[in-house]
Amino acid sequence: MDNEILQHQMDSTKVDLKPLRQTRNTDSDDSVTPYSTSSDFKYDHLNVYKDSDGFYYFDAQGQWQNRNWSSDAGLLASTGDPIGGEDGYMIGSLHRDLTIYKKELYGISEHLGQYNLTNINPDTQARGVGWIHQDKLVAVKGFKDLNTWRYVGYIKFKFTNGVPARGSKITFKSKVGHTWDSKSLKVNGFTMNSQGVFELGFTTETSSKKWRQEGTTIVEF
Repeated sequence: MDNEILQHQMDSTKVDLKPLRQTRNTDSDDSVTPYSTSSDFKYDHLNVYKDSDGFYYFDAQGQWQNRNWSSDAGLLASTGDPIGGEDGYMIGSLHRDLTIYKKELYGISEHLGQYNLTNINPDTQARGVGWIHQDKLVAVKGFKDLNTWRYVGYIKFKFTNGVPARGSKITFKSKVGHTWDSKSLKVNGFTMNSQGVFELGFTTETSSKKWRQEGTTIVEF
C-alpha cells in the first residue's frame, strides 16, 4: 500500500463513487490531565459514498494535531514500548442496522509508517465495527513515532432493512478512545446503549488518564 492511504483507503476496484449530502460535526470527552487531551486529535475525513453496484462506504479518518502523545509515553519510553493501556476506534451508524461486507483499519505514523490494524480484535455489531489495539512507539526514518498518529478506516455496507426513505437523515459516527494508564484503565469494548447507539466504552476503574474524541456526519437520502 502506498501513501495514497492518507487520502482515501478504499477498495481499488470501486468505480463511480458518489458522495452523499452530508453535515459534519466533532465532539469530545476530555479528562483534565497534564497530558494529552481530546483536542489534540481531529477528524478530517468523514464521508459516505455509494458505488454503482449499490454498496455504501463510510470512510472515517483523523489524526493527532501535534506530538502531545509523547507526554503520555514519558521521557524514558523507547521503541516498541506501549503507551499505557489499549486504545479503541469505532465506525458505525447511529440509526440503522448495517450489513457489513468489508472493513479495514490502518494506523499511520507521522513519518508515514503504515500498520494494518484490521484483524486486531475487530468487533462487528449490528450498526458498526470497533477495534481494540495497543498504541506504541515505533522507529520510522530515524524518528520516534506513534503507530496510530493517524487513523484510516472504512466499512463497506448495505442497509440491512433496505435503503432509507427519500428525505430521511442518517447519522454516521466514528470515535477514538486513547488511554495511557496500563494498570487501571482499558478500553471496555463496543456496545449498544439503551438508545440503540453504538458506543465505545472504558472500564469503570478510577483514572483520569483517558480521553475520547468523536466525529459525526449526517447523510440525507
